[in-house]
Formats: sequence, structure tokens, C-alpha cells
Amino acid sequence: MTPRIVPPEAHSGRVERALYFRCRRGEPAALATFAYRLMDRLYTAASFVAPDEASATTAVLLAWEDALALLARLRVGGNLRGKTMRRLGRRLMDYADRATVHRALENAAHEDEEALLPMPDETVPALVEAAQRHAPEIAAACHERQGLRRRVLQSLGAASLLVLLYAGWLYAAPALASQELELKCLQQRIVRQELVEGLRDVGATLPDPDGADYVQARVLQQASLVLEEVVNAASRQQLRYLVPRVEAEELPERLAEIAAAYEGSPRQELMQTQLVLEEVQAL
Repeated sequence: MTPRIVPPEAHSGRVERALYFRCRRGEPAALATFAYRLMDRLYTAASFVAPDEASATTAVLLAWEDALALLARLRVGGNLRGKTMRRLGRRLMDYADRATVHRALENAAHEDEEALLPMPDETVPALVEAAQRHAPEIAAACHERQGLRRRVLQSLGAASLLVLLYAGWLYAAPALASQELELKCLQQRIVRQELVEGLRDVGATLPDPDGADYVQARVLQQASLVLEEVVNAASRQQLRYLVPRVEAEELPERLAEIAAAYEGSPRQELMQTQLVLEEVQAL
């Protein structure tokens, strides 16, 4: 078997972003490198929860397959490391409650590299093989995304030209076109950053959503519904009733309180959602 070489965890943000974009393009070497960097952290989290080594390695393999399937979607979003950890959390729900799984993921995410449990050597080839197997599918999805992006940009360019011509003709109402453009940009941010999915993932980690954590669960649910309505809106006029609802529920303020209890990527995603809700209030 090829000697296992684990790339160092300490690397610049530029290198990390370059690796992420190479993974998105379906480059087999990049996918294997990402697997080596993350496998011990995944296995450590799984070992905190799973009853035995076989169950832990199976959960890691399934979570890795889930992450590879994510890369083959039309919408991927950023933070591939965090998304892979969350998909492991869903697999580990077979063995423990939400609170236990959440603690295991958080502990493993912040563990020093030297303290991580090494992935069993006999399982490493399966992770690399899965990356090689999914690479063509991911590369095809990347090509499709690029084509779709080109078509969208062309459509936006044509739409922008029409807007400019219309604004020149109907110069008395430039603010309306600007507001609709703001809505389109906001919709793209919500979809690109997968904010709705992030809220659902945070909600799934609440230990007692129907009891002690009911208030937080309701805030996350209401915020998720608001974002979905924004994404599905055809025009700003359709959202005129959302602003009073967001203000009545105090969603930005309550979401900021929830974010303060988290760290890392969940906190960052909650803060991004808070900013979006504040922009919804300004629509």
C-alpha cells in the first residue's frame, strides 16, 4: 500500500481556498489531499460517539460520500470542511442524541492536530478510492455550473441593458429598478451561501427543540421561512408584508443572541443570516 502522507494542517488561507476550488473542479489529487487533511478529524469526532471502530469508520466513509455528492451538485457553496463535518453529524445521529453529536463535532473541530486519532490505515484507501470514483462526476458538474454561470451572466447583462434603456426612458423612476436589483443580489447571496440549509443544520443540533430550546428553535424556523420567501419572490412588492414580521419577531436581534453561543462556521453562518435579515428590513 502507498505510504500514507498526511499534509500539514497549518497552511495559508490562500492555499486552503485554492484547494477548495480544485476540489470543486473535480481534480482527483485535490480531492485526495482534502481527504487526508480531514480524515483524522472526522474519525476523532466519530470515535467520540460511535460504539466501536467499525461503526466509526463506516460513519466517516458515508459522510465522505455525502460530501463528494455535495460537490457534484449544481449549488455547492463554501466551507466544504464545515459541511463535511455536519454530514458526519447526521450519520452519527444513529448512535447518540443531538447534544452529544454536537459536542463531539465541536471538540474534534478544535482539537490539536497531534491529539487527533489516526484513521485506521485499512480504511484510508477506501476514502481515496471514493474521491477518484466521484472525480469525473464532480468535474462534469463543475463544467455544467460554469456553463450555467455564463448563461446567467449573459441574461443578467441583457437584463441590465434593458433596465438601463428603460431607466433612460422612464427617468422619473430609477429607484424602483435599483430596489429590484438589490433584491436579486440578496437572493443570490442567500442561495450561494446556503443560509437556509445552515439554519436547518443549527436547528438540528438543539438538544430539546420542543422544550428548553423551543424559543431558539422557533427563531431559527422563522428566519428560515423568511429566507425561503425572499428567494422565491418575483419582485420586491411581494415582500412588503415580510418587514413587519421580521421586526415583530425581532429576528436579527434574536439570531445574534443565538450566534453568540456558537463558534467557528456555525457562528459565521448565523451572523451572515443576521445581516441578510437586516437587509430584508431595509427592502
